[in-house]
Amino acid sequence: MSTRSTVTRWVLRLHFVVALVFGIPLLFFAGRAAGWVHWYARDYTSWKVLGAALVALGVGSLLASGQPRRHRPLVVTQLTFEVLGALGIAYRLWVAKGYTPSFAVVPLIVLVAFAVLLGLFFPVGER
Repeated sequence: MSTRSTVTRWVLRLHFVVALVFGIPLLFFAGRAAGWVHWYARDYTSWKVLGAALVALGVGSLLASGQPRRHRPLVVTQLTFEVLGALGIAYRLWVAKGYTPSFAVVPLIVLVAFAVLLGLFFPVGER
């Protein structure tokens, strides 16, 4: 096993933990989690959907950490989610400067970090 595969496995396991840390509060305690970051809404359904998506991606990361090359479509889906999520948050921070809480920078940093790590260390040409 190459160093690249080993790093990919650990990045996917770390992604599992971080996705659960962010996803479970959003899924089960959306209103309270919004209060923690001072980001209030009238309806928290979208927060719960985001929490469910994060938990699903986290479980997918745990499954893919066993054999990253076999679960290539799942890892590519996660990488796409992270890049698009980072672009969405960056756009929101840029356009709605006064209406977006400063905590939005935290998920932006996390998404960019995982996108860079998966992009750099995902075993592309190995068999």
